[in-house]
Amino acid sequence: MLALLLLTACGPENVEDLDRPAVAVSVREGGGFCSSLHAVDGNGRTWATGGCGEGSAGLEQRDRTVDAAERESLHAMMDEVLELSDDPDCAVTSPSGRSLRFIRTLEGGAQAQVRQCEPGVPLAAARLADRLIELTSPVAPTDAGGDAAP
Repeated sequence: MLALLLLTACGPENVEDLDRPAVAVSVREGGGFCSSLHAVDGNGRTWATGGCGEGSAGLEQRDRTVDAAERESLHAMMDEVLELSDDPDCAVTSPSGRSLRFIRTLEGGAQAQVRQCEPGVPLAAARLADRLIELTSPVAPTDAGGDAAP
């Protein structure tokens, strides 16, 4: 019983553990010391992890759930990004530029991925990264009283 409880308390460790098909972007900040992963799984649940200098405890589920239309839009964006070639500049760690790895997990365990690095990230890749980061960011609490700060 305790083992079952422990198994259900643990979330997925990485994008390969998410319900498929999932779309994700792995972001490594310049210098490589900080990284994060932002994903939407096949059921529309949003997931993220990351930070600087801290151990990874696996992905954390976020508050947002993405509907079928948004998932379809994300997959269309990912189709465009996956048509890009890997950026050869990603082979060199840049102290100033971010490295983006776009990942789509597929049924049956396969996955497709492509890497893009700053400063030359194509617009389609930048838009997809921004959208996934936005969807997996914590939702700001709203003020129930309606009071606005002066």
